[in-house]
Amino acid sequence: MISGFAKAAEKIWVMKVNWLDVEDLKVELKDAAIVVEGKRDKEPLTNLGFSDIFTISGRTLNEVADDVSSKYRSVLVLTDYDGEGEKKERRLTKLFIYNGIRTLPRLRHSFRKIFKVVRIEDISSMLRQI
Repeated sequence: MISGFAKAAEKIWVMKVNWLDVEDLKVELKDAAIVVEGKRDKEPLTNLGFSDIFTISGRTLNEVADDVSSKYRSVLVLTDYDGEGEKKERRLTKLFIYNGIRTLPRLRHSFRKIFKVVRIEDISSMLRQI
């Protein structure tokens, strides 16, 4: 008999998401903040076990950068991979670098490679299929 976790892991693998890659991301982000655009982006990441997630929604990019910079030394800017999200990512990256905060563009690329989504909130749809 296959356990519930094994069934879920099998479905994730079938969806072409390697659960071990997700676990590796969690380890690499252990002491870093994650910045997303809104609460619908934050939800699936929280469900996957990520923490220290900040949302942009309702605040200026400067406010977000100042908030994160006061608490963390590194940050993953995980805005959507569309035109608007890419603009926000570039602007936030500049603000964080100016504040002396290390950004993690390699991990941003890893998220896109693992989940194959344009919008971060679409990870929720993938998780519902499990």
